[in-house]
Amino acid sequence: MKVTDTVDAPVAFFYQRIIDSVLYDINHENGQTLTPAMLQGYEYRKSMGPRGSIRIKITKIVQNQTYAFDSFAGPDTYHTRYELRPTEDGRTEVSYQEDVDYAETMKKRNSQLMMILIGWSKKRRMKKMWAQIAASQDQI
Repeated sequence: MKVTDTVDAPVAFFYQRIIDSVLYDINHENGQTLTPAMLQGYEYRKSMGPRGSIRIKITKIVQNQTYAFDSFAGPDTYHTRYELRPTEDGRTEVSYQEDVDYAETMKKRNSQLMMILIGWSKKRRMKKMWAQIAASQDQI
């Protein structure tokens, strides 16, 4: 799945909100306080409630440009990537890419069907969340 949108916030602000969220998540999950410079290659476990936990590995981090990570849930691997680009008018073009490597063909087919059925809803929620992040700059 790929979602692209332009948000009304500078790249540095939007990127920092993503990284702040990652740092909060790591601290919440294992009590570690990290800096952005420590994130590249960092791995941690994230609780998924009664469904158990997943392992997350941060695969690429480039300040104000890229944040990417892989999530490992059993035999399946989820690849997630944010690419940020400034626009000429000071806004940010956000590109979100999500792919999955399934261990089983049936899971892959089921996922493809579900994306057809609910993909538009997920994309809409992503864009709404990005707009809320952009709007939060007025609160700082």
